[in-house]
Amino acid sequence: VQLYTAAKGDGEKLDGYLLIRCVGEAENGLVAVTSDACQEDVDPNEVAGIVERTNRARRQIWGDGMKRLRPESSEAELRKAWRKRHLQAVICGAWIEMDGQWQERRCDD
Repeated sequence: VQLYTAAKGDGEKLDGYLLIRCVGEAENGLVAVTSDACQEDVDPNEVAGIVERTNRARRQIWGDGMKRLRPESSEAELRKAWRKRHLQAVICGAWIEMDGQWQERRCDD
């Protein structure tokens, strides 16, 4: 139960950091610290911890989960396919990297 609560807390905090541009959804599928764009004063250790845990979980998804289903695919291909679907669920207004540029995720109403 405690692990679930911590994971849920990280997800909610990550969304908040995405909205204030302290972290962003990078093109490589990982979450990146984007301190230069950050719009609020935040605890860098907390941000770093959330980014580390999130990226570790994502690597496990690509390596353990998706690779078993698509063993012929490279990690880059798996990341790209995963990110395409993942971005559909990312909170509106999040800081994301597209074509090498950081921008706010737009959502159609």
